[in-house]
Amino acid sequence: MAEQSRADLSNVDLTQADAAPAMDYPEHERTYEGFVRLVEVGAPACINVLLTAGLWGMRASNLWGVVGLLMLTVAAVLGASNARLTWRPGVAVMLLLLAVLGLTGGGGPEAH
Repeated sequence: MAEQSRADLSNVDLTQADAAPAMDYPEHERTYEGFVRLVEVGAPACINVLLTAGLWGMRASNLWGVVGLLMLTVAAVLGASNARLTWRPGVAVMLLLLAVLGLTGGGGPEAH
């Protein structure tokens, strides 16, 4: 049966312009740009969630955990709503959270 279907397709000229359906290129480009923006905003947001969880896990940094959560939310909304900003607010929050994490002890066990 597979041989029959191959024989049927051997007579088809796939180089014809009408062999493939017409593509809606503007819609394709819009979808691609939306996906790229989602990745540009989402990747720093995911890293910021992990950094905030690290801060929240430290006994002395609960306040920074809450502040980090608020900052990453604002950064994600700014990046998603402004095409010129995209990843920049998320990376700024990421650098700030890394600095706070480093200055507050790095998340290691606290000695008592």
